[in-house]
Amino acid sequence: MKNIFKLTGIIAVAAITVFAMSACNGKKESAGNRSDVSNIKKQTPHEAVEVSGKPVEVKNLEDVKDFLWINKSEYKIENNILFIKATPKSDYFCDPVDGTSTATAPFLYREIKGDFLVSVRVKPVFADTYDACTIFVYADERHWLKTAFEYTDLGFNSIVTVKTEMYSDDANGVEIKDDAVYLQVIRKGDIFACHYSSDGIDYKMARLFKMAVPDTIKVGLSAQSPMGEGGFMEFSNLKITQTLPEDIRKSE
Repeated sequence: MKNIFKLTGIIAVAAITVFAMSACNGKKESAGNRSDVSNIKKQTPHEAVEVSGKPVEVKNLEDVKDFLWINKSEYKIENNILFIKATPKSDYFCDPVDGTSTATAPFLYREIKGDFLVSVRVKPVFADTYDACTIFVYADERHWLKTAFEYTDLGFNSIVTVKTEMYSDDANGVEIKDDAVYLQVIRKGDIFACHYSSDGIDYKMARLFKMAVPDTIKVGLSAQSPMGEGGFMEFSNLKITQTLPEDIRKSE
């Protein structure tokens, strides 16, 4: 009998351990939670293109026609503006509170090897809480970051940065009264700097941090609507370069 109890205890501990290790990958329904996307299925990304040894330079929105998708959605280019459709209840977030993981927001990207700077002017449709346009930088499901212009749960629009290493944090910035803003992310080694600007010239730092990721990662644009029905979000003045400013903190 003692052996039976001992064996039962071992099985219980093993079950708890497996549950804890897999919690971040699970999707569970939770009313009123930004992770409530149980009806949205994650799509398999296209096969990545080979990354050449040449420096990456993207200066024209037409270049996004060669980009790849994770969670493919609709997009169109009109009058030098890229419109990406945020699908309903779409988000990237690995909740540090309950462990639920969401990876459903449309992500249009290309792979970049080494350092880079990406900037873009964004104009989201702020219909529901957490609606946002983002610059998204992705190593894998548990290692990624996004810099977003988002309608926050505080009731105003803000620059929001999310760094994910196993679990996501969620950092709201100051209120932004403009309906459009420039976002920027710089990578230098394992250091990442997130910036924003009203005019695309004078950038202010929103965040600076270190995150160990592979040399080659996915870099691009994402549109999200975690609580709403989505819609087309605007991106323009896209620039991706591997020529960096001397001071990535000040972006100059």
